[in-house]
Amino acid sequence: MPNTLYVEGDTEKSFFAALLLGLDQLHGLKNLPIKTLGVECKVQTPKDAGKFRNGLHPLLTVLGERLNDIVDEVKTNSSPASRYAFVFDADEDFSQRSSEIQIVFGRYGFALNECCALGFLFSHQDYGAHIPVWIMPNNRDKGELEHLLLDALQKD
Repeated sequence: MPNTLYVEGDTEKSFFAALLLGLDQLHGLKNLPIKTLGVECKVQTPKDAGKFRNGLHPLLTVLGERLNDIVDEVKTNSSPASRYAFVFDADEDFSQRSSEIQIVFGRYGFALNECCALGFLFSHQDYGAHIPVWIMPNNRDKGELEHLLLDALQKD
């Protein structure tokens, strides 16, 4: 099963798919589906995962479903076969978004293991499964993809 990066909407999906494809080409890899440094990865939205619409709340629902899947996999296989990562927009309040995400992880026995500018790493207390999360634009301020891009342009 490929690694899956879940994002809130189609704009983020296009951005991250292009970024991952660019990494492949930078390193001379031209395989599809996207293989970043030789590791297969797909980018999906909540709609791609079967939800009625994209956005924050559908992505939080997908997060809960995937965490449940991981716990079930570990109970039957002793280690998770699926690997997921999630990117959320902070929108107007980074702290609120971070809290909402931590609540979902907590429901499935995951706890915050590490937090830094590079993102969050949540780990399951009993099974050792790890899920990375990054909140745009920079894992500390309010904003979204557009703010990430504006900030990158202003630094050049």
